[in-house]
Amino acid sequence: MDAASEHIGLGEELHQKLREHMAKVQPRFQELQERVEREMKELVRVSSPSRVDEEAVLAQVDKLQAAERELKRLQLKTLASIKNHLSAEQQEKLRVWKREHAGEMSQEFRSKLQERLISF
Repeated sequence: MDAASEHIGLGEELHQKLREHMAKVQPRFQELQERVEREMKELVRVSSPSRVDEEAVLAQVDKLQAAERELKRLQLKTLASIKNHLSAEQQEKLRVWKREHAGEMSQEFRSKLQERLISF
């Protein structure tokens, strides 16, 4: 994230503002991620027996999808907020930077980047 910040010319004041914003939403991110994990474990539990209660499985899928939806909405809201703080020039530089570094962004790296964004 620091490399991207430098590449797009993110000033210290804006960088600090974005860090403060992320600090505010980080507890909710954590809460929702834990909820998704709990709902997934419960789905595995209710679907593990050799004979499953279809209604219970479907109800649990609904709970899991609701948690995932809330998490995704928070992620997109946060990304929109960040984008709205960037100038058009910074947004374009970020798009170019992401394109140039896309090959380096393995799934593991993306996960780490997401964790860093949450703690950003």
